[in-house]
Amino acid sequence: MHQFDWELFKAERRIKRKQHVTLDSLFYSIPYYDKKEVLTTQDLLDEIENEKLFHYLIQIDQLTLTIVLMKILGYTTNEISEKLNISSSSIYHRIHRLKNIIFNGKNQ
Repeated sequence: MHQFDWELFKAERRIKRKQHVTLDSLFYSIPYYDKKEVLTTQDLLDEIENEKLFHYLIQIDQLTLTIVLMKILGYTTNEISEKLNISSSSIYHRIHRLKNIIFNGKNQ
């Protein structure tokens, strides 16, 4: 039983480590009861209340914004790669670049 619990804990931790890729914590500032269904990139931008985050997101290219939206909607990187016809490494690169811009103010 202990081994089963330990394996379950490790599996959940692996999942949670991958969930921060979309910067979900930046979108928690909107109260739950005010959330609208976000289905387009314009819906995503309309829901941003943080001025600084909005400023960063409005300046990025449409493809990166679409990737962020699809990650928020729960698509895996492989699914996004297939739907947008770009490589998985390109998706990771765009997300990494966006993180650098938001958290460090650096554009790479």
